[in-house]
Amino acid sequence: MVFQAFIDDSKDEDGTFVLAGHIAPAESWAKFARDWERMLPHGTLAPNGTYHFKMNEMAWLPERMARVPGFFRIIEEHVTMSVSCAVNMREIENAKKRIWAPCATIDWTFLSNPYLVAWRLLLDTFHHDRLGLLANILPLSEKVDFIFDRQTEQKYVLAAWDAYLANRSVEIKALMGATPRFEDDQDFLPLQAADFWAWWSRKWHVEGTQEKADRCDFGTFKGIRHPYPKLALHLTEDDAVRILLEMTVTNFKPGYRAYDLQSPTLAEDLLRPQWPLGPLLCRS
Repeated sequence: MVFQAFIDDSKDEDGTFVLAGHIAPAESWAKFARDWERMLPHGTLAPNGTYHFKMNEMAWLPERMARVPGFFRIIEEHVTMSVSCAVNMREIENAKKRIWAPCATIDWTFLSNPYLVAWRLLLDTFHHDRLGLLANILPLSEKVDFIFDRQTEQKYVLAAWDAYLANRSVEIKALMGATPRFEDDQDFLPLQAADFWAWWSRKWHVEGTQEKADRCDFGTFKGIRHPYPKLALHLTEDDAVRILLEMTVTNFKPGYRAYDLQSPTLAEDLLRPQWPLGPLLCRS
């Protein structure tokens, strides 16, 4: 059995960025695609004249929102679990200001892109939790292939993939699927379902109502299959500080030090890894 995770993003002008989507066996996705395609005339028209589903377009008008429950019924019928990862650039910027590295210059390039931060956090935490929290949901004998909506960041992800994989533990490597793919959501319909979950996950995160994700509470309607497993991650400022300290001390030459200005913590004294990162919701 091959599992596939289809992931899309959602963001707002206040710096909140979310990667989210769903995981299911390939066979389930094939059935999903047939049902979703039949439902698409209830969506909106894409620029090329074909029907598609975009949650932000559906949210524009009440009559469109009234059609959204039908799409979610298809999602909850076919997926094994849903995942989301939220980061806020203001929290990351605050974390960077807390790091003091005397006599050293820190390259913050990686952390200037919320997509790359969320991508790294999602993959790291998901594969770590597969060894424990998710073992009863996704058998350890099965790998999960990740398929993302096409982004400009894909060139950075793909260029760094071999190095990223090389630095994972033997146990994590055994769980890793194929090299991540980046596809068009009109060719791969499960990415449209990922768009649905990313939009709602961002909304719940901004409103501070993440508990609605577990209940599948969308306000005007609720899920029928309740509950089903969900993994929801949020990178807090303290989490970001710890990760920055770990990254910093790993890349420094011997003898260099880095500190958190809000605590006496020295990067080398951190226990690594410390999981989970931030609030974690997972229900069986």
